[in-house]
Amino acid sequence: MGKKFVRSVLFFPTLINAMVFGIFAGFLFSPSGPVNKLLLLVGVQDPPKWLAQDNLFNMIMIVMIWSATGYFTTIIMSAVDQIPAYYYEAAGLDGAGPWAKFRHVTLPLAWDVISVCAVLWTMSSVKVFELILVFGGSTAKAPPTNTWSTALYVYQAAFGSGGDREFGISAASAIVSLPLVTVLTIGLRRMLRRDAVEI
Repeated sequence: MGKKFVRSVLFFPTLINAMVFGIFAGFLFSPSGPVNKLLLLVGVQDPPKWLAQDNLFNMIMIVMIWSATGYFTTIIMSAVDQIPAYYYEAAGLDGAGPWAKFRHVTLPLAWDVISVCAVLWTMSSVKVFELILVFGGSTAKAPPTNTWSTALYVYQAAFGSGGDREFGISAASAIVSLPLVTVLTIGLRRMLRRDAVEI
């Protein structure tokens, strides 16, 4: 029962649109938001400017990780559930502790699923769009360029607020991003490749 509850709590952020996460995080970390009020209550007189331009990239990364963790954790936990219990029992009889069981049983047998999740998360991170737009700007104002993804660059080139409609650059950027993502995916797969474990 406890395992199902934890999975439900972890998976819940996946059901929420990224724009909602961006708006909610903006509310939490605004200068007069709950986080700063809580810091004032515990004695922090000068709370950090969470949404300042210098901190914006880090905040976007935190929200991205927060919103994606549940989805991939649920997939990995499903893979771990498929590992036969007698492997852990045999490891325990050999004197393995929790860390040794994780390192020598759980990690090798779930590695293929973990590597696929890493590739999927990397690909989804490259094409993230709405979260950056909501966090750093709006349809009338572009976010700082140090937070842009390739998807946002393509959008700004074609429909940005500067007035120029550079559809050629936008189309070229979209086409170039495809082989770049392909190379990144292949490189990540090669880096995470391991010998197959026979069960």
